[in-house]
Amino acid sequence: MAPGVQYFVTALCQLTGAEEAETQFVVFQGICLILAVLYRHFLSPNKVTATTRHVVTTVLGLYIGICSFSWSICHLFLQSTVAYVLMKVMDPTRRMPQVVFVFTMGYLCVIQLRKALDNDLTSADYSTSMMIITMRITDLAYSIHDGSKEKSKVYPKHNELSIRHFPTPLEYYSYIFHFQGILIGPFCYYKDYINYIEGKDLLVHTKEDQFGKRTVANEPSALVAVLGKLACSIGMMVLVAVAGPKFPVLENASDEIVNSSIPYRIAYLLVSLKLCEMRYVLAWVLVDAICNASGLGFNGYHPNGKPKWDLVTNVHYHKYVTAVNFKQNIDSWNIGTARWLKHVCYDRVPFLKEVLTFLLSAVWHGFFFSYYWCVTTLAPLVLASRKLRRNVRPHFLHSSQSKERYDWLTRFVTVFSTPYFTVSFQLYTFHRIIKFYSGFYFIGHIIVLLILLLPNRKSIQKSEPNSNEPNYVMNGLQQTEDERETSKKDL
Repeated sequence: MAPGVQYFVTALCQLTGAEEAETQFVVFQGICLILAVLYRHFLSPNKVTATTRHVVTTVLGLYIGICSFSWSICHLFLQSTVAYVLMKVMDPTRRMPQVVFVFTMGYLCVIQLRKALDNDLTSADYSTSMMIITMRITDLAYSIHDGSKEKSKVYPKHNELSIRHFPTPLEYYSYIFHFQGILIGPFCYYKDYINYIEGKDLLVHTKEDQFGKRTVANEPSALVAVLGKLACSIGMMVLVAVAGPKFPVLENASDEIVNSSIPYRIAYLLVSLKLCEMRYVLAWVLVDAICNASGLGFNGYHPNGKPKWDLVTNVHYHKYVTAVNFKQNIDSWNIGTARWLKHVCYDRVPFLKEVLTFLLSAVWHGFFFSYYWCVTTLAPLVLASRKLRRNVRPHFLHSSQSKERYDWLTRFVTVFSTPYFTVSFQLYTFHRIIKFYSGFYFIGHIIVLLILLLPNRKSIQKSEPNSNEPNYVMNGLQQTEDERETSKKDL
């Protein structure tokens, strides 16, 4: 961290008693928010050229990166520069995206492995930024690859994201290092980012004034979206600061909690994990607000005419906590990463799609044992929930009342099963994970295994035509035809 910023953060920590990493994050995000407001006001697409907007976002992003990571930002610059050279010199129609993917993921793995060997669980370093940059680089490489082929030979969704104009160095570094997302994201597709910079995401019209006719973009107000997200983030920040230290999630594997009664352990698990989740949510919502304040994230209009600001939203927390099944739960969490996994892995690999997608997710996160335990248990859980839904749900569709009772039942199961399986992600070590689940006699895992062993029941549902196709990929797990039919029934 830059010396001047270090002094300010240290003084603020002493004043508030907060941890340095958290204080540093809040300080820099506060700076980014101010810059975002100024950026949209003075450098909108109607006032300056796209080149000016690119230069400013790149310079500000690099400045924030240098202040945050000091000379460690050289790793980010080296990784992105070598990847750009590879994309430039290699034939995009052949193995270019795979080579870029192996290089960028390999570089990230070296950094993550060092962090795991140092047993560094919580420090805020440049590895998080490198995770986001790795997503951007690899996604861009595959988009360029898709753009080099005939449209008829490319998957329709990939056609929408394909890049047929190779990025200039300025466009590339602006996408990689823009100040709104240099620290923890969010991830957005290159095409969406360029449309934002050039104002193509806005409604345009021709305006005639003293200078003649010119094209002007209608810029919708983001005030309501920004204030709402800031309020949500600040509220969670206060709650985490007050209650978080009293319910550390690692205590779920402590002797005191493991030897407590089952009801107390369940209550502690629910509270501690929700507080832990809020750390992620408040960060994602805060950076979403920063993006919206700068104009990034506009996604058209609602039917009532109000602007939508959810293009780069990474979590729908209300949907997450009120999900009626595990699929909805997954679809509402870490949305950007799920999109990336689908675009660069699930849609590309010819076999073992689910396994390889979950494996990529684990490697991308790092090399702590808990990540691999978590993904190897989530895959069977998703399959079991899908099978249970396909076999049980048809019995409750004869009336709206019975379907509502079924939804409440599955919501109750989701509320308790999700923390049970996902807490392993936060326990990190083999010893803690085994100790925690042994205290529950692995009951959740046994139930999932029994469900998978049950015979299948042929679905009685009939599909209904619907133009609004649901998301069939659950962080890399594709639904079967039977589940597609029942999913359509929900819409």
